[in-house]
Amino acid sequence: MKLKDALFDVRTPMRMDSAAEKLVAGTKRRKRKWRSSDDAPLTDFVKSCSWIAEASERIVRAALDAGHLEPGPASDREVLENNRGARAAAADALAAASGLGARPSAPVGCSAPHARLIQFRGQPVWLPAKARAQIGDVRDLGPFLTGSFDFVLLDPPWENKSARRKRAYSTLPRDQLLSSLPLRRLASPRGCLVAVWCTANGAHLRFVARELLPSWGLTYLATWYWVKVTKHGEPVRPFDCPHKKPYEFVIFGGPSSVSIPRDKVFVSVPSCVHSHKPPLSELVRPFVKNGGACMEVFARYLVPGWTSVGNEVLKLQHESLYEPASLESPHS
Repeated sequence: MKLKDALFDVRTPMRMDSAAEKLVAGTKRRKRKWRSSDDAPLTDFVKSCSWIAEASERIVRAALDAGHLEPGPASDREVLENNRGARAAAADALAAASGLGARPSAPVGCSAPHARLIQFRGQPVWLPAKARAQIGDVRDLGPFLTGSFDFVLLDPPWENKSARRKRAYSTLPRDQLLSSLPLRRLASPRGCLVAVWCTANGAHLRFVARELLPSWGLTYLATWYWVKVTKHGEPVRPFDCPHKKPYEFVIFGGPSSVSIPRDKVFVSVPSCVHSHKPPLSELVRPFVKNGGACMEVFARYLVPGWTSVGNEVLKLQHESLYEPASLESPHS
């Protein structure tokens, strides 16, 4: 089974409906010029916006040549529809997840070598093979987390002005992130590689590299860049947009002996579900010792063979969000 393709049917950049209508009518304001301030790196350990754009363009060209993306610009019809189908599918996903609740529960898992459909709080939920979930607020789960992990991924609900203003979802102040996770106790004695998702916010990036990772006895190792594109290979937002970028960062830390690419760009079509990141399991596999134990904190879905922790771990596991996979599917 796989998440429904409709969730990923992103054919045009993210816009307001009114902006899409103006674009087709030819009344959209002229594109603003790229200013030098738009291209300045957010910190001394990340690349400039133009570097990320050029790297992603090379990947997009290769993906188009291989048939993984659709040629074209988007048609006027696609622009006017403004990803309506994907947005509706995302709304259905959130409605389905609301029935699962976020209150703590005993660990939920699948020990079988294949996915299993279970009933959780009266709802049908898919559990991937050998996946384990611990549901609850990460700030309260520390004493109950057990195990020894070779790779830990965090996707924190970063606090920002927009989230505070809209109150659309719970956020976590940076100081609470420092005290939420007993990483030293959970890290494998063989060495633990840690990765943290981060938005294009210089303060958050510096906090991760210079405070969070050192507090766990880890060295900053690398920055990777996830660039989000439409099915036609167009960035979901302009690279020179001063408010939101079409990419997010993954900051890596670990023992200084770990060898990992310092700067790596990867590209995919995102879903329209808020804060839904692509799985990193295949990308990090070469750098995790002996195919070791992996955990995701603040997880929003389950990954085969991983332990997932947070109050939204089953957010994208409801049966209604899935359809049969085919060998050609990019999301299977």
